Amino acid sequence: MKKSDFLILWDNGHGKDTPGKRSPKWKNQKQLLEWEWTRELSKYCTIKAEEKGLISKILVPEEYDVSLTERCRREHREFKNNNNTIFVSLHGNAFGANNVKGFEVFTSPRITDSDKVAREILLRCEKTGLFNMRYNNSHAYLNKEARFSVLTGTKGKAVLVEAGFYTNKEEAAFMQSIEGLNLISSIIVEGIENYIQGEMK
Repeated sequence: MKKSDFLILWDNGHGKDTPGKRSPKWKNQKQLLEWEWTRELSKYCTIKAEEKGLISKILVPEEYDVSLTERCRREHREFKNNNNTIFVSLHGNAFGANNVKGFEVFTSPRITDSDKVAREILLRCEKTGLFNMRYNNSHAYLNKEARFSVLTGTKGKAVLVEAGFYTNKEEAAFMQSIEGLNLISSIIVEGIENYIQGEMK
């Protein structure tokens, strides 16, 4: 196998018409809109992937909120042509208290190859020291599990990345910065690259 045998699918979380999904309005700081931020992050991820010789595609170029069913349907079409797809749903996290922060990755329940992708992203993130690592220490691959539709309804490998809490003022500022977008996209892409290189051995 070679790098070009794999296809990464960037799934931008939510859309501009999705209620909520935004940071508080802080003084002297731009409000983070999750739909806008995930679309910007997916562009950075696409560039980083290309630089590493990885093939990727933005699955949801629209600004409005494409349904979960349609997102899965698009993944199915890509999987039909290439069963080495890696579906990556990009999100920012939120919590009622503004002191919560950190980075976590979800897969569907049960051990699958998706867990291997999640682990590599998490380990790559840990090395940077940028985020509080929200591990599931009871899981062999450290990721969390959930029955999110984009994880259970897809056919290939699928992970959902929560790359920081936009309800935390400092983390939201970092997530929106050029430095933050560069570093977060590098973490995700390099983690996926590490997984792919492991599969190529």
